[in-house]
Amino acid sequence: MSELLENRMPWLRKLRLRVFAVLVGLTLAAIGIAGLASLPALPVVGVTITLATVMINKMTAKLAVMTCSGCAHDLTGLPTGAYGAVCPECGVINTNHVPPPRLAKEHPPKKTTNT
Repeated sequence: MSELLENRMPWLRKLRLRVFAVLVGLTLAAIGIAGLASLPALPVVGVTITLATVMINKMTAKLAVMTCSGCAHDLTGLPTGAYGAVCPECGVINTNHVPPPRLAKEHPPKKTTNT
């Protein structure tokens, strides 16, 4: 919990900020390369889009598994409650997980007949 208080910025927000910074940096680099080297812009734009896609994929790879949005701790296999899974590292309640199974089975809808 103390790590979250010291950081003041949750892991997911840091990840979004990093992705935004990478996209802005790649855009400025593409504009700089096209302007300085007088290359046709279409190949530079294609390479920039490819680099952005690969970098965002690598940066967000942890989101494919159950991770804490506060500290990026792996939450795979932890039980989830009504409000989500509680991170054992920082104590953040993560609501991006599968809801717990229902306690009571729902009855199937009754068939109605039109007579």
